[in-house]
Amino acid sequence: MRIITLFYLMFCFNFLSIYSQSIVSLSTDKARYSNGETVNIKIELEEIGNTHSIIIEVYHLAQLLDQINYTSITTDEIIFEWLPPEDDFKGYLVSVKLLEQSLLLENKFIAVDVSSDWSKFPRYGFLSDYSELSDEQIQMTVEKLNRYHINGIQFYDWHWKHHVPLKGTPENPAEYWLDIANRTNYLSTINRYIEAAHSKNMTTLAYNLLYGAMEDAWQDGVQEDWYLFKDQFHFEKDEIDLSFWGHYLYVMNTSSSGWNDYIYSKMNDVFDAINFDGWHIDQLGDRGTRYDYTGSIVQIDQSFSSYLIEASETLNKKLVMNAVNQYGYKQIADSPVDFLYSEVWYPNDTYFELANIIGQNFNYSSGTKNTVLAAYINHDLSGNQGYFNTPSVLLVDAVIFAFGGAHIELGEHMLGHEYFPNNNLAMSQELEEKIVDYYDFLTAYQNLLRDERTFFVPSITSGFIYEIKPWPPSIGKISTIGVKTENEEIIHLINFAGTSTLYWQDNEGTQTEPILFENIEINIDVEKIPESIWIASPDFKNLTPQELQFEKDADKITVTIPKLYYWSMLVLDYNAPTYISNEINDLPNKFELFQNYPNPFNPTTVISYQLSVNSKVSLKVYDILGREVAVLVNDYQSAGNYQVEFNAEGLSSGVYYCRIESGSYSQTKKMNLLK
Repeated sequence: MRIITLFYLMFCFNFLSIYSQSIVSLSTDKARYSNGETVNIKIELEEIGNTHSIIIEVYHLAQLLDQINYTSITTDEIIFEWLPPEDDFKGYLVSVKLLEQSLLLENKFIAVDVSSDWSKFPRYGFLSDYSELSDEQIQMTVEKLNRYHINGIQFYDWHWKHHVPLKGTPENPAEYWLDIANRTNYLSTINRYIEAAHSKNMTTLAYNLLYGAMEDAWQDGVQEDWYLFKDQFHFEKDEIDLSFWGHYLYVMNTSSSGWNDYIYSKMNDVFDAINFDGWHIDQLGDRGTRYDYTGSIVQIDQSFSSYLIEASETLNKKLVMNAVNQYGYKQIADSPVDFLYSEVWYPNDTYFELANIIGQNFNYSSGTKNTVLAAYINHDLSGNQGYFNTPSVLLVDAVIFAFGGAHIELGEHMLGHEYFPNNNLAMSQELEEKIVDYYDFLTAYQNLLRDERTFFVPSITSGFIYEIKPWPPSIGKISTIGVKTENEEIIHLINFAGTSTLYWQDNEGTQTEPILFENIEINIDVEKIPESIWIASPDFKNLTPQELQFEKDADKITVTIPKLYYWSMLVLDYNAPTYISNEINDLPNKFELFQNYPNPFNPTTVISYQLSVNSKVSLKVYDILGREVAVLVNDYQSAGNYQVEFNAEGLSSGVYYCRIESGSYSQTKKMNLLK
C-alpha cells in the first residue's frame, strides 16, 4: 500500500511539474519613457526547456505594431528591448505568450507609457514612511509602484515643521527630525527614495500646506499680522487641534505678501537641499467666515490663483494643489499646476459625484488638464486592521478611469485614510492581482481614456434582461458612458447589476460584486457606420483588444458584447480596420471564480471560473455550517474559461458557499438560495 501511495504521489508530482512552466513576472525598467527611449521589458520564466518558445506582441490600441518570436529558450530571464514609434504621449500593450511546441501554456501582459511629460497622463502614488529603511526596502517599494506605472510620487509628511519644512540649512540639513506626528524621518531615506524614483522616470513632489504654521512659529519669524482669525478683533486664530500629537496647526493668510514670501523662501530652502521636482500643495477646504488682522473678511480661495502663479515664478518647480471637495477648483485650474487634484468628501459621496468632479475639472480647464482624485475607499474601516473590499475598489477605479481620471491610492500600502501613514487596511491577493490589471489598462489605453475627448450620450437598445441605460448609474442596471475622440466613439459599460450601493466610499465594506454577463446583444444608433468595432476590458482577455463582428442597418448597428464583469470598453473605430493577431487564442492570465448568476437563485444557478494554467480543480458547495452539499468539479482541466450549473433542488433556502481550489489558489463566493 505504501508503494502504491508513493507511486501515486510521484505521478501527481510529475504531472503537475509538466505544467509548472510559467511566466513568473513581467516588468519594465521605467514607469514612463521619453519619446526616443528604448523600452526594456524583463520576462522572468520558470521550468523552461528548449522545446519552449515566446511570442511577444506589441499593440497600440487595436493595432498590432510588432511581433517577435523567441525559440529554443535556454534561460529563465529574457530582456526584450523595444524602440517605440517616434510619437509622443502614447500608450502601448505588450502581450507575452509562452508556448511548448504549439501549445499555449500562459499569456501575460504589461503596459508601456511613452510620454515626455508626466502631467499629460498623471498616475499619482505616494510615500509616507521615512524611517531608517534599507536600500532593499526602498527599491522594493519603488519597483512595486513602477509595476503600477506610477509616474509621480507625493512625499506625504516628509517635513519637519509646516512653516519650516527643512530642519537645518540648505548647506547643512539635519540628518533626521521629528515630524508633526512625532515620527522620526531620515534625510537619507528621503534622498534614496528620490534617487530610486528618478531612475524610473517618476516625478517627486514634496508635500506641505500652503498656509500652515505650528504653535512655535513666532520663534521662527512668523508675524502676528500674517494669521487668519475667527473673529474681527484678532483674538482667536484659525487653528487645527492636533493636541493628540502635542501640536496645534494655525492657518495663515495667503492674501498676505509677508506670509507668502516667507513660505516661498522656506520651500526654496527645501529645493536647494533636496532634489524634489516640485511641491504638492495642500489646503483644508472651506474654513467658513475668516478675517485678516485688520478685521476684514478673507475669501481664502480667491487668493489661490495669484499664490500659485507667484509660487511658480519664485520656485520654478512643478506644482500640484489639492482642491478639497472642489474648494477653489476654478482658481486652481486657472493657475500653473501640472494637473487637477481633488480630495473628495461628503456630500460628494456617490459614483455620480466622482464622475461629476472629473467633468467639472475637465470642462473648466477646457480639456487641458486631467484629474487625480484622492478618494478614500472603506474609510471608516481604516481605524482597525482588515482588508479592503475588492468590489469597492474596482468599481471606483472603473468609474474614475472611464471618465478620464486617475486615483491616488497606491504607495507602500493602499490608501484608505487622509492620514497617509495609516496602513490598517490591506489588499487581498485577489485585489493585488486585479489592481495591476486596472493600471495596465489605464496606461495601455490612455489615448482613448484621457486624451482629447468629448462626452456624448449613446443611444442603445437591447432585449437583455437587465436594463442598459446612460449614466448616471442605478442599482441593478448597466450604465453607459459615451466618449468621442478624433477617430473613435467609445462606449464604456459599467456594471451595477448585483451591486448593493451607489456610495463609492462604502464605509461598511459591504459592496457586492457585479454579476458576470456573457453575450449581451445591443443595438447602437450611429450617424455613420464604423470601419471596425472592438472591445477591451481590464477584467478579461488579458486586456488585449478583441475584434467583434457586427450587423449594420442604415443608422443602426447590432453587436454582441462577449463579456461584462465590472467594466468593458467598446470602441467604434471610424479610421481604419483593426489589426489584431488571431494566430493563438488568448488564455486567462489568472485564476478566478466569478459570482454566480443569477443570485439569489431558485433552484439553479450558473457558476463561472477561469484557469490560467492546466491544473487539478476542485469546485464544491458548502452550507452555512461548512458541510459539503455538492461536488461540481474534481478533475484536471486545461487553462481556459468554464461554466458549471448548480441545481439546489432538495436544499432549503439560505446562504451557501461555492469554493474553488487549484494548486495554491483558492477562492470562495457566497450564494443565496431563495425558494
